[in-house]
Amino acid sequence: VLWRASLDTISFMPLSNVSYSGGIITTDWYGNKNGKEQIKINIRFLSDKLETASVVVTGFKKTCIVSDDCTIKPTEYNINQPIKEKILLKARELSLQDKAKK
Repeated sequence: VLWRASLDTISFMPLSNVSYSGGIITTDWYGNKNGKEQIKINIRFLSDKLETASVVVTGFKKTCIVSDDCTIKPTEYNINQPIKEKILLKARELSLQDKAKK
């Protein structure tokens, strides 16, 4: 359920690398085409248990002054944490739906 919830949560972003066996989802850079900032999200699964410690969300922010002059920095807690919370909330919903089907 964590895997499905993660894919659902970031479904608006293009995916760069998805490895179920490796336990990682990486998005491509996402942002306004004419904007100077883009973000990229990595989601790592440490366990298949529906627990906070089972998912690690790491984001990166790319800021470009011109197309060849970009800096990349880790995103702040205020971006990573809400994504993680949305994943966990969606995973709980999916888990309840799965149990109701049985």
